[in-house]
Amino acid sequence: MKMNIGGIEEEVVTRSEFPLERARAVLKDETIAIMGYGSQGPGQSLNLKDNGFKVVVGQREGTASYQKALEDGWEPGRNLFPIEEAARRGTIVANLLSDAGQALTWESLEKCLESGNASYFSHGFPIHFSAYTNIVPPSFVDVVMVAPKGAGPSVRSNFLDGSGINSSYAVERDHTKRALDRTLAMGIGIGSGFLFGSTFRNEVVSDHVGERAFLLGELWAIAEAAYETLRNRKHYPNEAFINSSEQITQVILPLIGKGGVAEIYTRAQDAGELGTVLIYQDAVREATKPILEELYRSVTEGKEAQIALVSNSDPRYRENLTDQLGRIEGSEMWMAGKEVRDKVPDRTYGFKITNWGLAGAIIGAMEAQYQLFIDKGHKPSEAFNETVEEATQSLNPFYQRRGMAHLLSVCSTTAQVGALEWGPKFKRLLVPKFKDLDTSYGTGGIPSLDFSVTKPSMWEVGKVLRNLRPEYQKG
Repeated sequence: MKMNIGGIEEEVVTRSEFPLERARAVLKDETIAIMGYGSQGPGQSLNLKDNGFKVVVGQREGTASYQKALEDGWEPGRNLFPIEEAARRGTIVANLLSDAGQALTWESLEKCLESGNASYFSHGFPIHFSAYTNIVPPSFVDVVMVAPKGAGPSVRSNFLDGSGINSSYAVERDHTKRALDRTLAMGIGIGSGFLFGSTFRNEVVSDHVGERAFLLGELWAIAEAAYETLRNRKHYPNEAFINSSEQITQVILPLIGKGGVAEIYTRAQDAGELGTVLIYQDAVREATKPILEELYRSVTEGKEAQIALVSNSDPRYRENLTDQLGRIEGSEMWMAGKEVRDKVPDRTYGFKITNWGLAGAIIGAMEAQYQLFIDKGHKPSEAFNETVEEATQSLNPFYQRRGMAHLLSVCSTTAQVGALEWGPKFKRLLVPKFKDLDTSYGTGGIPSLDFSVTKPSMWEVGKVLRNLRPEYQKG
């Protein structure tokens, strides 16, 4: 169906117009081979199996992922096979290995593809950056994508609670003249609520920018910048954590997820703190524009893709990641966070905002990223989903659970590399900004600022997209 989102007509496919029964009919003679069992593999394969599709999993024996597949009920010799054998059994070969893993195994997988197969991806990376991955599917197969807008584990958890997850979709090549139906059937099969049309290029660019900026790297930077500002003002560690990271995860993001910027403005107006919100909103939005432009260039020029592939191909990658995440968890801020999570009985805090400057900073960071995407030609739905919806609906629950290191641990390897690279860059930018505004931290009048700084207004776009959340289609 065509839907007006921010004044732009977008193609959006719903469960009602492409129901599960139709998806089953489209794929009734197909075998879906899921390559890999890391971030996206478990959720997509289990959801497809539970929805009545024929699924096999390909995973190298002896790995932690193979053990997880066994624990999830996949049976060797029946629906769990070595990667190449699974690929030979599939008519839809879903390449859900890590980006580096896909590049390393492509030569052997390509030999398993037959005429009429579909080469399926959940990320635009391997195809759009084929110059670095060397992944070029043969001309006799469909090339398609369904990209869930969230971390892999949320694909499964949302499905189990009856809601599902929204996804982007794209058809790069339609060899069989059935590629679109196969793509949409896969999207519905993995539990997507709404499917938004995109391209391989736009999906990977918005994804790489988003995870390095607001969704992971920048959000981490904002939390630590706020914490350090409060510690410099002589707040105790636990108090500083509650008024920084806890404000973000337990109060600010849930409120924005519920009703957009109006949820913050209304409370700020009632508390006489709207000026503080607007001061920080404007300052952070303007301050981050140059670094976002730099990041976007780095992504589109392929620099981030190359960095990710080199890092992920390092045999010591997991060891190095564990060390980096351990250093984050072992720092004063995140140790205080563990104590807070263990001891605070009600972590909703009554949804009371105590750090108005931080609320403004979050809004400003969101607006800057959204406007960057719009200015670069991305659709309003993609700009908003990759900035607000993914943060509030998919990623924040993992952040709430055990902090930023835990959130990073459940993300893709490419997201991990990017966030760990760009988070410190955003922090170096934001710490001085927070200190410059220290005199208005928690105070402030009402400056003359335009409330509708994004065009089209991201908060009007948000009103439409909130109504498209899969939980509204439960049952």
